[in-house]
Amino acid sequence: MSGCNKQLWKRDWKFQTFEDIEVERQLEVTKSVYDALELSRLGIVADPKTGYESAFEDLKSYNDYLELRELLALNLALKTDVAATRKRLTEFENTNGLNSKAQTKNQLKDGEYPDASGLIKGLRKRYVPKALSPYNPFGDIPQDREYYHIGKDDGFESVLSRNKKYEEYQQWGYSFEAYLDENLLRAFSGLGVFVDNEKGGKTDMTLPANTVMG
Repeated sequence: MSGCNKQLWKRDWKFQTFEDIEVERQLEVTKSVYDALELSRLGIVADPKTGYESAFEDLKSYNDYLELRELLALNLALKTDVAATRKRLTEFENTNGLNSKAQTKNQLKDGEYPDASGLIKGLRKRYVPKALSPYNPFGDIPQDREYYHIGKDDGFESVLSRNKKYEEYQQWGYSFEAYLDENLLRAFSGLGVFVDNEKGGKTDMTLPANTVMG
């Protein structure tokens, strides 16, 4: 049509839902604005309980965001400040690198504000949580033995070779390494040594009558 600079694409055609074509147009404009300002395009993930409210610093900032969407949608639907409104939406998409409706922003960096254009106010900055260290069931207790070490150079292999039933025991969960380590640990930890006997130079290792073993 002469004088019309708007391009119409067949892919954008759809069946009319409402009898009033003006209502149909307003809903289409509102949907396009909501899709353009969708926070998921900025790499923000909605909370399962609170939605996108947790992405803002406070409730007022979240309400301002909802009001901004309504204002821009009404401007386009009522044809008020259309050029300025479209310019704000275009700057929002271009600044954040959103060249198409289906495109989303790349992963945010640590401490980066999600909306580079500044159109949406009050968003929380993204902070990457520090990686947790691997779980250690022993906590900070060192597992290295201080007084002894079990290695191949200590004749350990020869002990295993003399133990003919080692492979048979191993099938039942028996570990000769654990057995040897436990006995060496007991020896170097002083278990089975009685101070009174050591002081008196006694060699009898018989337990006293009133000794209780834990």
